[in-house]
Amino acid sequence: MAQIPVDTERQKLLLSHCRDAIARGEIELGERVCRDMNASGWGDGRTWMLISEVARIVGRRDVALDAAARAAAATGLHAGEVERIRTACEAMVESSPGRGGLHVIRSWGQGFWSDVDHVVGQLVVAEMTGRTPIVLWGANSRFGDGTKNAWESFFEPVSAGTIPCDASFFPRKWRADNLTVAENGAFSGPGSRIAFLPFLSSDAAVTVSDFHAPLLAISHWIPASSPLFARPVREIYQSVLGDRVRIRADIAARVDEAANRLGVGGGQPPVIAVHVRGSDKVIEMGDMRPVHEAFHAEIARQIDALGPHTRVLLLTDWEPAAQEYRAKYGTRLIETAAVRTAGDVGLHFQKDRDGRRLGEDVLIDTMLASRCDAFVGIGWSNVSLYMSYFARIRGMEDDRIALIGPNMHENYNWFLLRRG
Repeated sequence: MAQIPVDTERQKLLLSHCRDAIARGEIELGERVCRDMNASGWGDGRTWMLISEVARIVGRRDVALDAAARAAAATGLHAGEVERIRTACEAMVESSPGRGGLHVIRSWGQGFWSDVDHVVGQLVVAEMTGRTPIVLWGANSRFGDGTKNAWESFFEPVSAGTIPCDASFFPRKWRADNLTVAENGAFSGPGSRIAFLPFLSSDAAVTVSDFHAPLLAISHWIPASSPLFARPVREIYQSVLGDRVRIRADIAARVDEAANRLGVGGGQPPVIAVHVRGSDKVIEMGDMRPVHEAFHAEIARQIDALGPHTRVLLLTDWEPAAQEYRAKYGTRLIETAAVRTAGDVGLHFQKDRDGRRLGEDVLIDTMLASRCDAFVGIGWSNVSLYMSYFARIRGMEDDRIALIGPNMHENYNWFLLRRG
Protein backbone atom coordinates (compact mmCIF):
# COMPACT_ATOMS: atom_id res chain seq x y z
CA MET A 1 0.00 0.00 0.00
CA ALA A 2 1.28 3.49 -0.86
CA GLN A 3 2.80 5.50 1.96
CA ILE A 4 1.05 8.84 2.58
CA PRO A 5 2.69 11.73 4.47
CA VAL A 6 1.38 11.72 8.02
CA ASP A 7 -1.00 14.50 9.02
CA THR A 8 -0.58 14.41 12.81
CA GLU A 9 -3.94 16.00 13.57
CA ARG A 10 -5.73 13.58 11.27
CA GLN A 11 -3.73 10.74 12.81
CA LYS A 12 -4.89 11.74 16.32
CA LEU A 13 -8.48 11.92 15.13
CA LEU A 14 -8.32 8.44 13.60
CA LEU A 15 -6.78 7.04 16.78
CA SER A 16 -9.56 8.63 18.81
CA HIS A 17 -12.17 7.08 16.52
CA CYS A 18 -10.48 3.68 16.93
CA ARG A 19 -10.46 3.90 20.72
CA ASP A 20 -14.11 4.97 20.77
CA ALA A 21 -15.15 2.18 18.40
CA ILE A 22 -13.43 -0.48 20.52
CA ALA A 23 -14.91 0.96 23.71
CA ARG A 24 -18.47 0.71 22.35
CA GLY A 25 -17.91 -2.86 21.14
CA GLU A 26 -17.18 -2.19 17.45
CA ILE A 27 -13.88 -4.00 17.72
CA GLU A 28 -13.66 -4.89 14.04
CA LEU A 29 -13.93 -1.29 12.93
CA GLY A 30 -11.27 -0.13 15.40
CA GLU A 31 -8.90 -2.98 14.57
CA ARG A 32 -9.26 -2.62 10.82
CA VAL A 33 -8.64 1.13 10.80
CA CYS A 34 -5.49 0.49 12.86
CA ARG A 35 -4.32 -2.10 10.32
CA ASP A 36 -4.98 0.36 7.51
CA MET A 37 -3.03 3.06 9.33
CA ASN A 38 -0.09 0.69 9.81
CA ALA A 39 -0.11 -0.28 6.13
CA SER A 40 -0.14 3.35 4.98
CA GLY A 41 2.65 4.48 7.31
CA TRP A 42 0.34 6.29 9.74
CA GLY A 43 0.58 3.70 12.50
CA ASP A 44 2.81 3.68 15.55
CA GLY A 45 2.87 2.11 19.01
CA ARG A 46 -0.65 3.37 19.70
CA THR A 47 -2.20 1.52 16.77
CA TRP A 48 -0.40 -1.68 17.77
CA MET A 49 -1.58 -1.19 21.37
CA LEU A 50 -5.19 -1.05 20.19
CA ILE A 51 -4.75 -4.16 18.04
CA SER A 52 -3.32 -5.92 21.09
CA GLU A 53 -6.39 -4.86 23.08
CA VAL A 54 -8.74 -6.31 20.45
CA ALA A 55 -6.75 -9.56 20.46
CA ARG A 56 -7.20 -9.81 24.22
CA ILE A 57 -10.96 -9.26 23.83
CA VAL A 58 -11.29 -12.21 21.42
CA GLY A 59 -8.88 -14.42 23.34
CA ARG A 60 -5.98 -14.58 20.88
CA ARG A 61 -2.90 -14.50 23.09
CA ASP A 62 -0.55 -15.05 20.13
CA VAL A 63 -1.82 -12.00 18.22
CA ALA A 64 -1.92 -9.92 21.42
CA LEU A 65 1.73 -10.71 22.25
CA ASP A 66 2.87 -10.03 18.67
CA ALA A 67 1.08 -6.67 18.61
CA ALA A 68 2.50 -5.79 22.03
CA ALA A 69 6.03 -6.51 20.80
CA ARG A 70 5.44 -4.32 17.75
CA ALA A 71 4.06 -1.57 19.99
CA ALA A 72 7.20 -1.72 22.13
CA ALA A 73 9.42 -1.41 19.06
CA ALA A 74 7.50 1.56 17.64
CA THR A 75 7.17 5.18 18.70
CA GLY A 76 4.16 6.82 20.32
CA LEU A 77 4.04 5.06 23.73
CA HIS A 78 5.95 5.65 26.95
CA ALA A 79 7.65 2.82 28.87
CA GLY A 80 4.83 2.47 31.40
CA GLU A 81 2.22 1.91 28.68
CA VAL A 82 4.41 -0.69 26.98
CA GLU A 83 4.89 -2.60 30.21
CA ARG A 84 1.16 -2.51 30.99
CA ILE A 85 0.34 -4.00 27.59
CA ARG A 86 2.99 -6.69 27.88
CA THR A 87 1.82 -7.70 31.36
CA ALA A 88 -1.81 -7.94 30.25
CA CYS A 89 -0.87 -10.13 27.29
CA GLU A 90 1.32 -12.47 29.29
CA ALA A 91 -1.50 -12.97 31.80
CA MET A 92 -3.80 -14.35 29.11
CA VAL A 93 -4.56 -18.06 28.89
CA GLU A 94 -2.99 -19.72 25.85
CA SER A 95 -5.26 -19.55 22.82
CA SER A 96 -7.31 -22.63 21.99
CA PRO A 97 -6.34 -24.23 18.66
CA GLY A 98 -10.03 -24.43 17.69
CA ARG A 99 -13.47 -24.40 19.27
CA GLY A 100 -15.18 -26.87 16.98
CA GLY A 101 -18.81 -26.84 15.84
CA LEU A 102 -20.16 -25.48 12.54
CA HIS A 103 -19.62 -22.27 10.62
CA VAL A 104 -22.48 -21.43 8.23
CA ILE A 105 -21.50 -19.09 5.38
CA ARG A 106 -24.48 -17.32 3.85
CA SER A 107 -24.46 -15.39 0.61
CA TRP A 108 -23.10 -11.86 0.94
CA GLY A 109 -25.81 -10.81 -1.51
CA GLN A 110 -23.57 -8.99 -3.99
CA GLY A 111 -21.88 -9.94 -7.29
CA PHE A 112 -20.96 -13.55 -8.03
CA TRP A 113 -17.25 -13.41 -7.28
CA SER A 114 -17.87 -10.98 -4.43
CA ASP A 115 -20.06 -13.67 -2.89
CA VAL A 116 -17.37 -16.29 -3.52
CA ASP A 117 -14.84 -13.89 -1.99
CA HIS A 118 -16.99 -13.87 1.13
CA VAL A 119 -16.91 -17.67 1.15
CA VAL A 120 -13.13 -17.85 0.69
CA GLY A 121 -12.50 -15.58 3.67
CA GLN A 122 -14.95 -17.45 5.88
CA LEU A 123 -13.44 -20.82 4.94
CA VAL A 124 -10.22 -19.50 6.47
CA VAL A 125 -12.18 -18.35 9.54
CA ALA A 126 -13.69 -21.84 9.84
CA GLU A 127 -10.20 -23.34 9.77
CA MET A 128 -8.97 -20.90 12.43
CA THR A 129 -11.84 -21.79 14.77
CA GLY A 130 -11.76 -25.54 14.11
CA ARG A 131 -15.32 -25.45 12.75
CA THR A 132 -16.84 -27.40 9.88
CA PRO A 133 -17.90 -24.92 7.16
CA ILE A 134 -21.27 -25.12 5.43
CA VAL A 135 -21.93 -22.75 2.51
CA LEU A 136 -25.63 -21.89 2.28
CA TRP A 137 -26.65 -19.43 -0.42
CA GLY A 138 -30.34 -18.93 0.28
CA ALA A 139 -32.94 -16.38 -0.76
CA ASN A 140 -30.49 -13.49 -0.41
CA SER A 141 -28.28 -14.83 -3.21
CA ARG A 142 -28.63 -12.98 -6.51
CA PHE A 143 -27.75 -16.18 -8.35
CA GLY A 144 -30.49 -18.60 -7.36
CA ASP A 145 -34.26 -18.89 -7.41
CA GLY A 146 -34.77 -19.10 -3.63
CA THR A 147 -35.78 -22.75 -3.71
CA LYS A 148 -32.47 -24.43 -2.92
CA ASN A 149 -28.86 -23.79 -1.97
CA ALA A 150 -27.59 -21.70 -4.89
CA TRP A 151 -23.95 -22.47 -4.03
CA GLU A 152 -24.53 -26.03 -5.15
CA SER A 153 -25.76 -24.84 -8.56
CA PHE A 154 -22.13 -23.88 -9.28
CA PHE A 155 -19.83 -25.66 -6.82
CA GLU A 156 -19.58 -28.88 -4.86
CA PRO A 157 -20.41 -28.71 -1.13
CA VAL A 158 -17.39 -27.71 0.95
CA SER A 159 -18.23 -30.31 3.59
CA ALA A 160 -20.74 -32.97 4.55
CA GLY A 161 -21.82 -31.07 7.67
CA THR A 162 -25.47 -30.82 8.71
CA ILE A 163 -27.13 -28.28 10.98
CA PRO A 164 -28.89 -29.61 14.10
CA CYS A 165 -32.25 -28.04 14.95
CA ASP A 166 -31.52 -27.66 18.67
CA ALA A 167 -28.07 -26.07 18.39
CA SER A 168 -27.00 -22.78 19.93
CA PHE A 169 -26.32 -20.03 17.39
CA PHE A 170 -24.16 -16.92 17.17
CA PRO A 171 -25.23 -14.25 16.45
CA ARG A 172 -28.42 -14.97 18.36
CA LYS A 173 -30.61 -13.66 15.52
CA TRP A 174 -30.09 -17.02 13.78
CA ARG A 175 -31.99 -20.29 14.17
CA ALA A 176 -32.02 -23.51 12.19
CA ASP A 177 -35.27 -22.42 10.48
CA ASN A 178 -34.20 -18.95 9.27
CA LEU A 179 -30.76 -19.57 7.76
CA THR A 180 -32.00 -19.25 4.17
CA VAL A 181 -34.16 -16.12 4.55
CA ALA A 182 -33.60 -13.18 2.22
CA GLU A 183 -32.61 -10.71 4.92
CA ASN A 184 -31.92 -10.89 8.64
CA GLY A 185 -30.15 -7.69 9.60
CA ALA A 186 -26.78 -7.99 7.90
CA PHE A 187 -26.29 -4.21 7.96
CA SER A 188 -28.44 -3.05 10.88
CA GLY A 189 -29.87 -4.29 14.14
CA PRO A 190 -28.55 -6.81 16.70
CA GLY A 191 -25.86 -9.09 15.31
CA SER A 192 -25.23 -6.92 12.26
CA ARG A 193 -21.94 -6.04 10.52
CA ILE A 194 -20.07 -8.94 12.10
CA ALA A 195 -17.18 -9.71 9.77
CA PHE A 196 -15.16 -12.37 11.62
CA LEU A 197 -13.44 -11.39 14.88
CA PRO A 198 -16.35 -12.24 17.24
CA PHE A 199 -16.44 -15.76 15.76
CA LEU A 200 -12.97 -16.39 17.20
CA SER A 201 -14.28 -16.32 20.79
CA SER A 202 -17.83 -17.65 20.33
CA ASP A 203 -18.81 -20.80 22.25
CA ALA A 204 -21.98 -21.34 20.21
CA ALA A 205 -22.38 -24.67 18.43
CA VAL A 206 -23.10 -22.83 15.16
CA THR A 207 -21.69 -19.49 14.02
CA VAL A 208 -23.30 -17.79 11.01
CA SER A 209 -21.60 -15.32 8.68
CA ASP A 210 -23.65 -12.90 6.56
CA PHE A 211 -21.25 -9.93 6.33
CA HIS A 212 -18.11 -9.70 4.23
CA ALA A 213 -14.59 -9.63 5.64
CA PRO A 214 -11.61 -8.97 3.32
CA LEU A 215 -9.16 -11.86 3.31
CA LEU A 216 -6.44 -9.24 3.85
CA ALA A 217 -7.99 -8.38 7.22
CA ILE A 218 -8.47 -12.05 8.14
CA SER A 219 -4.90 -12.96 7.21
CA HIS A 220 -3.40 -11.19 10.23
CA TRP A 221 -5.22 -13.62 12.53
CA ILE A 222 -4.17 -16.90 10.91
CA PRO A 223 -2.31 -18.88 13.60
CA ALA A 224 1.25 -20.12 13.17
CA SER A 225 -0.01 -23.72 13.14
CA SER A 226 -1.79 -23.15 9.81
CA PRO A 227 -0.05 -23.78 6.47
CA LEU A 228 -1.52 -20.41 5.40
CA PHE A 229 0.32 -18.52 8.16
CA ALA A 230 2.37 -15.51 6.99
CA ARG A 231 1.75 -16.26 3.32
CA PRO A 232 0.97 -13.41 0.89
CA VAL A 233 -2.75 -12.85 0.45
CA ARG A 234 -2.59 -13.80 -3.22
CA GLU A 235 -1.14 -17.19 -2.27
CA ILE A 236 -3.83 -17.72 0.35
CA TYR A 237 -6.50 -17.10 -2.28
CA GLN A 238 -4.91 -19.58 -4.65
CA SER A 239 -4.50 -22.20 -1.93
CA VAL A 240 -8.12 -21.98 -0.75
CA LEU A 241 -9.51 -21.91 -4.29
CA GLY A 242 -7.36 -24.84 -5.35
CA ASP A 243 -8.15 -26.96 -2.30
CA ARG A 244 -11.69 -26.07 -1.26
CA VAL A 245 -13.68 -24.49 -4.12
CA ARG A 246 -14.57 -27.25 -6.57
CA ILE A 247 -16.62 -26.44 -9.68
CA ARG A 248 -19.49 -28.77 -10.57
CA ALA A 249 -18.58 -31.35 -13.21
CA ASP A 250 -21.38 -30.28 -15.56
CA ILE A 251 -20.12 -26.68 -15.58
CA ALA A 252 -16.53 -27.82 -16.07
CA ALA A 253 -17.77 -29.77 -19.12
CA ARG A 254 -19.37 -26.60 -20.47
CA VAL A 255 -16.05 -24.80 -20.07
CA ASP A 256 -14.41 -27.55 -22.14
CA GLU A 257 -17.07 -27.15 -24.83
CA ALA A 258 -16.66 -23.36 -24.93
CA ALA A 259 -12.85 -23.65 -25.11
CA ASN A 260 -13.10 -26.06 -28.03
CA ARG A 261 -15.63 -23.86 -29.83
CA LEU A 262 -13.54 -20.70 -29.42
CA GLY A 263 -10.19 -22.36 -30.07
CA VAL A 264 -8.74 -21.66 -26.63
CA GLY A 265 -5.83 -23.97 -25.87
CA GLY A 266 -5.23 -27.30 -27.55
CA GLY A 267 -2.43 -26.03 -29.74
CA GLN A 268 -4.46 -23.19 -31.24
CA PRO A 269 -2.95 -19.69 -31.81
CA PRO A 270 -2.38 -17.71 -28.59
CA VAL A 271 -5.29 -15.97 -26.88
CA ILE A 272 -5.29 -12.94 -24.56
CA ALA A 273 -8.30 -12.96 -22.23
CA VAL A 274 -9.53 -9.42 -21.59
CA HIS A 275 -12.08 -8.68 -18.88
CA VAL A 276 -13.71 -5.26 -19.33
CA ARG A 277 -16.10 -3.71 -16.83
CA GLY A 278 -18.63 -0.94 -17.35
CA SER A 279 -22.22 -0.55 -16.08
CA ASP A 280 -22.17 -0.28 -12.25
CA LYS A 281 -18.35 -0.24 -12.07
CA VAL A 282 -18.40 3.21 -13.71
CA ILE A 283 -20.46 4.45 -10.75
CA GLU A 284 -17.99 2.92 -8.29
CA MET A 285 -14.82 4.21 -9.96
CA GLY A 286 -15.86 7.30 -11.91
CA ASP A 287 -14.23 8.08 -15.24
CA MET A 288 -12.85 4.78 -16.53
CA ARG A 289 -11.54 6.08 -19.84
CA PRO A 290 -7.89 6.07 -18.65
CA VAL A 291 -8.36 2.46 -17.52
CA HIS A 292 -9.80 1.42 -20.87
CA GLU A 293 -6.95 3.16 -22.70
CA ALA A 294 -4.44 1.31 -20.55
CA PHE A 295 -6.14 -1.96 -21.54
CA HIS A 296 -5.39 -1.38 -25.21
CA ALA A 297 -1.76 -0.51 -24.48
CA GLU A 298 -1.36 -3.73 -22.48
CA ILE A 299 -3.09 -5.81 -25.17
CA ALA A 300 -0.66 -4.39 -27.75
CA ARG A 301 2.27 -5.33 -25.50
CA GLN A 302 1.02 -8.88 -25.10
CA ILE A 303 0.42 -9.26 -28.85
CA ASP A 304 4.00 -8.17 -29.49
CA ALA A 305 5.18 -10.83 -27.05
CA LEU A 306 2.91 -13.66 -28.20
CA GLY A 307 3.03 -13.09 -31.96
CA PRO A 308 0.98 -11.62 -34.81
CA HIS A 309 -1.61 -14.42 -34.83
CA THR A 310 -2.62 -13.75 -31.24
CA ARG A 311 -6.36 -13.39 -30.70
CA VAL A 312 -8.32 -11.42 -28.09
CA LEU A 313 -11.06 -13.13 -26.05
CA LEU A 314 -13.40 -10.42 -24.79
CA LEU A 315 -15.11 -11.18 -21.48
CA THR A 316 -17.59 -8.47 -20.51
CA ASP A 317 -21.13 -7.82 -19.32
CA TRP A 318 -21.15 -4.37 -20.97
CA GLU A 319 -22.38 -4.04 -24.55
CA PRO A 320 -20.56 -0.74 -25.32
CA ALA A 321 -17.26 -2.54 -24.66
CA ALA A 322 -18.21 -5.30 -27.08
CA GLN A 323 -18.94 -2.75 -29.78
CA GLU A 324 -15.66 -0.92 -29.17
CA TYR A 325 -13.57 -4.10 -29.23
CA ARG A 326 -15.25 -5.42 -32.40
CA ALA A 327 -14.41 -2.19 -34.18
CA LYS A 328 -10.82 -2.10 -32.92
CA TYR A 329 -9.76 -5.76 -33.18
CA GLY A 330 -11.94 -7.05 -36.02
CA THR A 331 -11.28 -10.70 -36.91
CA ARG A 332 -8.73 -10.97 -34.08
CA LEU A 333 -11.62 -10.78 -31.57
CA ILE A 334 -13.49 -13.80 -30.20
CA GLU A 335 -16.42 -13.57 -27.77
CA THR A 336 -18.58 -15.65 -25.47
CA ALA A 337 -22.38 -15.53 -25.50
CA ALA A 338 -22.67 -13.97 -22.04
CA VAL A 339 -25.65 -11.74 -21.23
CA ARG A 340 -24.75 -8.02 -21.48
CA THR A 341 -26.21 -4.65 -20.60
CA ALA A 342 -25.80 -1.19 -22.10
CA GLY A 343 -26.89 0.64 -18.94
CA ASP A 344 -25.26 1.61 -15.64
CA VAL A 345 -27.03 -1.02 -13.48
CA GLY A 346 -25.09 -4.25 -13.02
CA LEU A 347 -26.83 -7.33 -14.39
CA HIS A 348 -26.92 -8.96 -10.96
CA PHE A 349 -28.82 -5.94 -9.57
CA GLN A 350 -31.53 -5.95 -12.23
CA LYS A 351 -34.99 -7.07 -11.15
CA ASP A 352 -35.70 -9.31 -14.15
CA ARG A 353 -32.34 -11.12 -13.97
CA ASP A 354 -31.91 -14.85 -14.52
CA GLY A 355 -29.59 -15.31 -11.56
CA ARG A 356 -28.45 -18.80 -12.35
CA ARG A 357 -27.68 -17.88 -15.97
CA LEU A 358 -25.66 -14.86 -14.84
CA GLY A 359 -23.71 -16.95 -12.35
CA GLU A 360 -22.97 -19.60 -14.96
CA ASP A 361 -21.87 -16.94 -17.46
CA VAL A 362 -19.34 -15.34 -15.14
CA LEU A 363 -18.07 -18.68 -13.84
CA ILE A 364 -17.54 -20.08 -17.35
CA ASP A 365 -15.92 -16.81 -18.47
CA THR A 366 -13.55 -17.01 -15.50
CA MET A 367 -12.51 -20.57 -16.26
CA LEU A 368 -12.02 -19.71 -19.94
CA ALA A 369 -9.76 -16.80 -18.99
CA SER A 370 -7.63 -19.12 -16.89
CA ARG A 371 -6.94 -21.30 -19.97
CA CYS A 372 -5.66 -18.46 -22.13
CA ASP A 373 -2.05 -17.46 -22.74
CA ALA A 374 -2.33 -14.00 -21.14
CA PHE A 375 -4.84 -11.99 -19.18
CA VAL A 376 -5.72 -8.30 -18.87
CA GLY A 377 -8.23 -7.11 -16.27
CA ILE A 378 -9.03 -4.39 -13.78
CA GLY A 379 -7.66 -4.50 -10.25
CA TRP A 380 -10.84 -3.05 -8.72
CA SER A 381 -13.00 -5.99 -9.84
CA ASN A 382 -13.54 -9.30 -8.09
CA VAL A 383 -14.18 -10.89 -11.48
CA SER A 384 -10.79 -9.86 -12.85
CA LEU A 385 -9.02 -10.82 -9.65
CA TYR A 386 -10.54 -14.30 -9.60
CA MET A 387 -9.67 -14.75 -13.26
CA SER A 388 -6.06 -13.96 -12.32
CA TYR A 389 -6.08 -16.42 -9.37
CA PHE A 390 -7.39 -19.31 -11.45
CA ALA A 391 -4.97 -18.41 -14.25
CA ARG A 392 -2.06 -18.68 -11.84
CA ILE A 393 -3.40 -21.96 -10.47
CA ARG A 394 -3.28 -23.29 -14.04
CA GLY A 395 0.29 -22.05 -14.47
CA MET A 396 0.01 -18.67 -16.20
CA GLU A 397 3.18 -16.67 -15.53
CA ASP A 398 3.06 -13.33 -13.73
CA ASP A 399 4.37 -11.39 -16.74
CA ARG A 400 1.36 -12.60 -18.71
CA ILE A 401 -1.12 -11.22 -16.14
CA ALA A 402 -1.89 -7.49 -16.04
CA LEU A 403 -4.31 -5.94 -13.55
CA ILE A 404 -4.90 -2.28 -14.37
CA GLY A 405 -5.35 0.10 -11.43
CA PRO A 406 -5.39 -0.53 -7.66
CA ASN A 407 -6.03 -4.05 -6.36
CA MET A 408 -9.21 -4.17 -4.27
CA HIS A 409 -7.99 -7.27 -2.42
CA GLU A 410 -5.14 -5.17 -1.01
CA ASN A 411 -7.68 -2.81 0.61
CA TYR A 412 -8.97 -3.17 4.19
CA ASN A 413 -12.40 -1.73 3.26
CA TRP A 414 -13.28 -0.59 6.79
CA PHE A 415 -15.95 1.80 5.49
CA LEU A 416 -18.54 -0.99 5.45
CA LEU A 417 -18.11 -1.49 9.19
CA ARG A 418 -19.16 2.05 10.08
CA ARG A 419 -22.63 2.37 11.57
CA GLY A 420 -24.88 5.36 11.03
